[in-house]
Amino acid sequence: MASKIKDLEDKLRAADRLGYVGGMVSKLAHELRNPLNTISVNLQLLEEDCAKMNDGKVLNRLRVARKEINRLEHVLSDFLRFARPAILELKPVDINKVIAGFIEFITPSADRNKIKIVAMFGKNLPPVMLDEKLFKAALLNLVLNSTTAMPNGGIITLRTRLRKDRILVTITDTGCGIPTEQLPKVFDVFYTTREGGSGLGLPITRRAIEDLGGTITLDSTVGAGTTAILSLPIAK
Repeated sequence: MASKIKDLEDKLRAADRLGYVGGMVSKLAHELRNPLNTISVNLQLLEEDCAKMNDGKVLNRLRVARKEINRLEHVLSDFLRFARPAILELKPVDINKVIAGFIEFITPSADRNKIKIVAMFGKNLPPVMLDEKLFKAALLNLVLNSTTAMPNGGIITLRTRLRKDRILVTITDTGCGIPTEQLPKVFDVFYTTREGGSGLGLPITRRAIEDLGGTITLDSTVGAGTTAILSLPIAK
């Protein structure tokens, strides 16, 4: 009994430390964002002045600088989403209906990118405890990654099925795939092979799925595509 109490106390202290660090990180990110916004606005004003003076050389340099500022703001936004503790609104849901609604939302964008969305839903699945907004955000990150991997179009298949006391959701694309040596690193914070990427998309996705009590793994073959496997607990 004493060991269980000590273990609980250790976990509470660790949670307090993580909460404190997360709060400090959030404050730091906000402090950085304000001057970045000011710099971006002033660069835009300078661009307008240079355009009037027809100074193309300086104008191009200002545009490069503002592009980098915008990239930093994007990284900060992603980092805030990663560092901020999620406030969950869990409720039992029909996973097939949630994904069907997500597919309806994403289809117009997929069509523009010549991507076909295919659904393969398991029958009579038990409900899952989900925060729908958080889950759909995680799905969107995965679908956007698949879209990036298929610049000339392709197929994304979303499938659900029951395995013991878990619901499996798989997202499979027909993209370029991930090299074997890169696969263990894709969930590392700030790791990216995409130009302009923040390296936070997949870490944010994993954080979201873990907050929902689930797990996420990737299976990929270069030239054949990638499958993300989400394992979610059924509602008790």
